[in-house]
Amino acid sequence: MASEVSICNLAISTFGLGKTISALDEASAEATQCNIQYENARDQTLEEHDWKFASVEQSLALTGTAPARWGYSYALPSNCIIPREIINTSSEDPIEYEVALSSDLTTRLIYTDRADAVLRYTAKVTDPNKFSIGFINALYCRVAMGIALPLTQKDERLQAASRLFAIMLSSAQVNDANTGHKFHERDASWTSSR
Repeated sequence: MASEVSICNLAISTFGLGKTISALDEASAEATQCNIQYENARDQTLEEHDWKFASVEQSLALTGTAPARWGYSYALPSNCIIPREIINTSSEDPIEYEVALSSDLTTRLIYTDRADAVLRYTAKVTDPNKFSIGFINALYCRVAMGIALPLTQKDERLQAASRLFAIMLSSAQVNDANTGHKFHERDASWTSSR
């Protein structure tokens, strides 16, 4: 089972220090740095790609008055990391929208001309057991980037972690994009000619 600690231990292991942590709040430099970096690294990695495990479709709740250039104002769901699209059931054309902050700076809003808008977005998934393996690999590398200099004081460790992150993220994005595609049976002439 994946956990925040196991993901952080993967990050620590990239430096070959021979150390691990048993909790993010333990009294060690490794745990302190992982505790500082983990949540931001997770959320930033969620934002990087339209991860299928974190994709949510939700009807939006009307709120306030939209600016004159838009027809409707909706509250963004509180667990929304990044909006991906307003679902268009009538065509494949994208529906335009704008993300803004309310005038009292308390609510994230989305403006659009779509009535009864349904938003597809990347949710803030915090349970590591919901993460895909590819996401876990990209996440531990992003954590490693954040902890590299504080733990090793070596720029080459940061550079190596950055390169590893780019590789892991790219691989995870490809695998995630290919998840759930439909495969069609080959036509009967192909199977009969075998």
